[in-house]
Amino acid sequence: MRYRPFGRSGKVVSAISLLLRESGAVSSPAAWRATAIAGLENGINYFELSASGEALPIGVGAAISTLERRLVLLGWRIQHQGRVPLTGRSLMDNIQGGLARTGAGYFDTLMLDDNAFNCLNRDGHQCLEDLKAAGLCKRIGIVGEGDVVDRCLVAGAFDVLSTSCDVTSDGQVRRRLREAAHQDIIVVARNPIPTDLIRGSQLSLGRKAGSFFGLKPRDTLAGVGTFQFLHTTPDWTPEDICLAYLLTEPTMATVMIEAHKPDIIADWASVADRELPTGVPAQVEMARFAEEDQPRRRA
Repeated sequence: MRYRPFGRSGKVVSAISLLLRESGAVSSPAAWRATAIAGLENGINYFELSASGEALPIGVGAAISTLERRLVLLGWRIQHQGRVPLTGRSLMDNIQGGLARTGAGYFDTLMLDDNAFNCLNRDGHQCLEDLKAAGLCKRIGIVGEGDVVDRCLVAGAFDVLSTSCDVTSDGQVRRRLREAAHQDIIVVARNPIPTDLIRGSQLSLGRKAGSFFGLKPRDTLAGVGTFQFLHTTPDWTPEDICLAYLLTEPTMATVMIEAHKPDIIADWASVADRELPTGVPAQVEMARFAEEDQPRRRA
C-alpha cells in the first residue's frame, strides 16, 4: 500500500480506502470486524461508515480498538431523503450515536451527501461548526457531483470532496477536482470503475476471471471510443487499469472502493503496488478526447 498526506492534518491516508455500507450480506458485528481487519491487514487506514444500525459501527470499532487512534482515519456518512430540513438536533443525535457505537472518540471526516447538505437549516449549519470546534468531527465533507457541490466550492463550505471519478470523467469533473485542490480541499475519488465499459467484455465481473480460465474478452467495443485497450492490455484486468490510473492523479488523496469480502479487498489493495503500463495514460487521454468529441451512450 502507498500513502499520501491527508490534507494538512499531519496524518497520512492509504491510496485505497474503504466505504462500508450496511447490507444484507454482512449483518453482524463480528462480520464487520472481519471486514475492517482485512482492510487493515492490507494497509488500508481510512474507513467511511454509512450506517443506521448498530452492527457496522460496533464491528469496525472493535477492529480499530487495539490501534492508536491517530493511525486510523474514520469517516461517518450522513444520508438524507426528501426535502425535510436537516436540523442540528438530528445531526447531533446521529453523530453521537455513531461515536458511542464505534468508541472512536471523534470522526476524522463527517461526510454529508449533497441532498443532506442542501437540506441543512441554519441550526444544522451551526451544528457542523460546533462539531468541528468541539473536535468531534475534524473535517466536514460533501459527497456528490452536482450543482450543490459546485455552489459549495464557490462558497468554500467544506473541507473534503468525495466525488465520482473514473477514466472517462469529462472536463467538468476534472475542472471541479482542480478547483477543490486549489482550495486545499481533500479529494476522495468514488466509483472508480465505469461499469458500462467493463461490461463490454462480456465476462463476469469476478476479479481475474478471464486470466484464471484462460479466456480472452471478445472485441465488443469496436467503434465505441478507443477504450478497447482496457480489455487488451496484457496481465491487466480492465478494473485494475481503471483503479491504477486514478492512483496516478495528483489531485486525489485516496480512491474509495466499496467491498466487504476479505479476498476482494486484498485484490483491490494489491493494485496500489503496481506500476501502470507505459503508454496507458496517453491511451486514456486519447480515449477521453474521442469520447468528448462523440459521447458514448451509457446504459
